[in-house]
Amino acid sequence: MQKDEYIKIIRGFLHDPQGKVFDNDELETMLKTAADTYCKDTALYRGVFSLYVDSEAVGKLPDDYIEFVAGWNGDGFHLECADVDYLRTQYGHYLAVEGHARFIYEDLDNIGQYRICPNPYKFENLVLYIPENPYGVMLFESYGTAKARKGYGIPVSIAKFDNIGDVAYVKTVSYEAVQDYMALIYHAVYQAYTIDSDFQDADKARLFFIQYRGRVARVGNVIRSVPHVRREANFF
Repeated sequence: MQKDEYIKIIRGFLHDPQGKVFDNDELETMLKTAADTYCKDTALYRGVFSLYVDSEAVGKLPDDYIEFVAGWNGDGFHLECADVDYLRTQYGHYLAVEGHARFIYEDLDNIGQYRICPNPYKFENLVLYIPENPYGVMLFESYGTAKARKGYGIPVSIAKFDNIGDVAYVKTVSYEAVQDYMALIYHAVYQAYTIDSDFQDADKARLFFIQYRGRVARVGNVIRSVPHVRREANFF
């Protein structure tokens, strides 16, 4: 469903056909929030990215990342999804520990990045590869095994390395791509009724949130917070 259709239906539920309370930009922002929430609550949309990290065991998350599902290194060894509190119970100073990687987690100090723990770089004698005399775009340092010892022309970072593993994750999609458009409409209306203003109505907000929860339940998943334990992968 496209934006104009969404806005029209939401305005009908809000009894605001002329946009006297909410303008289109505000309602579209609510729609985007609804889509992100729906993707997280259902874990319906999945993605996979290759596991590449630097010597500090840090890598970049995809832009559409929401949360981890599971990870594996290049030998097929499972990397458990963890959070920082759990890692503290296992290692204390988890950033300094070295060894075979066992966990993958979000780097809270650097939004948009992840880490693996323990750091396998020195323990596994991994090689950081940068081509000699690089030309054009600089090749970033990455963690893996170099496919070639010398680069030619403009280096392409990912092509110079063997894939050392894969990570499955829950991703977000645009509101236009979500098939259950009524779930997003219910959540957007719920948001509108929770805004701290004269329009706020807790009873109506609760009613529409219940409707939203009902739509999520149809997917067969339970709305949940992110635990440190792994979830079984069931891709796509």
